[in-house]
Amino acid sequence: MNQLTIIFWTLVTIVFYAYAGYGIVLYIMIKIKRIFKKDLLVNNLNYQPTVSFIVPCYNEASIIPGKIENILALNYPKDKMQIIFITDGSTDGSELITNSYPEITTLHQDKRKGKSAAENRSVKH
Repeated sequence: MNQLTIIFWTLVTIVFYAYAGYGIVLYIMIKIKRIFKKDLLVNNLNYQPTVSFIVPCYNEASIIPGKIENILALNYPKDKMQIIFITDGSTDGSELITNSYPEITTLHQDKRKGKSAAENRSVKH
């Protein structure tokens, strides 16, 4: 075999591996793994994780009650829901509206630092 033939077949092999070979190798590895390790997945259809609704808002007193009612109307266990409204820098009384609902946690600062900073602060909470 001359060098040109070796280079040709090497390149064909690389292209085949890139398009199909990797998938074939991965499929075989998964099958081998499943032989030695049985899946321990439990199909619990009744599992409901705790969810958090983080709602940053700025001077949106007119739409906050509708948003709150929408969240509270969800068909999800109330003890598994955490609702956090962030009203940093609002001057229209948004925090007073959210404080009137006992199931809602309101985070309010007079100084506005932006949406990302408010969301990061709420995640820590």
